[in-house]
This record gives sequence, C-alpha cells and structure tokens, in this order.
Amino acid sequence: RVFEADNATPHGNARLFIGDYDPQFNQMKSVVRIVDADADGNWEATEIPARPIDVVAVSADGRRKGLRREINVLPDVTTYVNVFLEDVTRVFVQVQFDDGERVPNAAVAGGD
Repeated sequence: RVFEADNATPHGNARLFIGDYDPQFNQMKSVVRIVDADADGNWEATEIPARPIDVVAVSADGRRKGLRREINVLPDVTTYVNVFLEDVTRVFVQVQFDDGERVPNAAVAGGD
C-alpha cells in the first residue's frame, strides 16, 4: 500500500516502479514491473523475480516519491510492501555576515 508521509493516510492512484534503484543517479534500473495503486493506495504486482527488489512510488500528481529498498522476494510467497511518500516543505533563508548584516543578492545552492 502507498501512504502519505504521516505513515497513516493512504495515497491513491500512485504509480509504482519495481526493479533496482540506483542511488547514484536517483533512478530505477532494470524495472521488472510498473503498476498503479487503486484509489485506496492498494497495489499488486505479480510474477516478480525471486530476489531483492526496490520499489519506488510516485505520487498521483508526480511531485513526490517514496522508496523501499532491498525487499526480499521469495518464490511462491506473498510479500507485503508499504511505501511512504516523502514530505515536502518550503525553506526561506536569509544570508548574513558574522556581524548580522544581510548579504544582498547572495547565491544559495540546495542539497541534502
């Protein structure tokens, strides 16, 4: 099932990619299935290879994602996977010198 960032509210109509996630490039590789969740966030994928897989869920509006890594899929066993979407926020900053004076037109780069 796909959930919102609060880990309780289901997120309907997400798209899920099942395969191998490459953190270096922040993308899925070797995708074995693409499925859509229903209106309640439930999803099912069949005939998944028995091996560790990664699952990425993309929100219905395409703006957020959730990731579960290294889910161990065993042969002839049902595996349950919940994916939780990331939360988003806006950050406002003021760049200033050590003495507290504002820095006009400062260039700021984001990151983790």
